[in-house]
Amino acid sequence: SSGINAEYGNQLHVFWLSSSWLTQEVSSLWMKLNLSVTKALRSEAQNDLKKLVTDSEILTTMKKKLVTDLEDLMQVKRRLVTDSEVSMQVTKKLDTDLEVLMQVMKILVTASEVLMQVTKKLDTDLERNWTRI
Repeated sequence: SSGINAEYGNQLHVFWLSSSWLTQEVSSLWMKLNLSVTKALRSEAQNDLKKLVTDSEILTTMKKKLVTDLEDLMQVKRRLVTDSEVSMQVTKKLDTDLEVLMQVMKILVTASEVLMQVTKKLDTDLERNWTRI
């Protein structure tokens, strides 16, 4: 019985040593796995961060271009407003000139009518004077 107990004790001691070694190995492997996962996650996070920085730079460039385009459009709008104002002034001037020309035409028509009456009067006077002679 003491031989069985001693052998059993030895086996238990060997089992304890091997389970202790196995526990250390599992713990070591677990730490290595955690370290690998942490490194992978850190690397992935760094890659994501680099991509975010690149995307941010692209968006900043696009924003600058949009601001420039907006400024260009505002200049075009100002030019169009100025051109429209000038066009309205020219139209008013043309309207005024047209009114003046219409008045001049009325005066010319009146003068023409007066000249026709004077011509008739002269013709009549000339015929009278001609018949007297």
